[in-house]
Amino acid sequence: MPSGQPIIFISYAHADEPESPVEGEIKWLTFVLGFLKPAVKHGLFEFWVDRHMRGGATWDEEIDKKLRECDIFVLLVSRHSMASDYIVDKEIAIIRERQRNGEDVYYYPFLLSHTPKVGLAKVADKNLRPRDAKPFHGYSPHDRERHMSEAADEIATLAEEIAKRRPPSPPPAH
Repeated sequence: MPSGQPIIFISYAHADEPESPVEGEIKWLTFVLGFLKPAVKHGLFEFWVDRHMRGGATWDEEIDKKLRECDIFVLLVSRHSMASDYIVDKEIAIIRERQRNGEDVYYYPFLLSHTPKVGLAKVADKNLRPRDAKPFHGYSPHDRERHMSEAADEIATLAEEIAKRRPPSPPPAH
């Protein structure tokens, strides 16, 4: 049951979250969540990733449900995610369908690393972050953090705008 706070669905390729990163590799999901968690702590929104699924949950059903409930769809764009049948053919497709149906869902892509143009075609109509579609990986650690902080602030502002558009919750029943 949704809490009333905007829900962010974070879509990522597991290859972009290496369990034991080698030198130069970045745990991208961990990186992004590190910047979003302060807003969660302050009650601005909740986020959902597949790691929140309980044991025994049915993957497709649970992910489908969360995609249809989310207010903001954050896509971590990389060569891995844009090569994923599941992300491209299911997750992005559901969000695009919701948008075509006039639902209030925001599609927010982060460009993590260099991705072939053909892979970027699925997000070509979106304003990527960081600005100018330069991948986060191409920045120094300091600048990468600055750009991610700016994106996290932008997402927090979007979540606040979404929350303001919602009708007030009914009082609890006694």
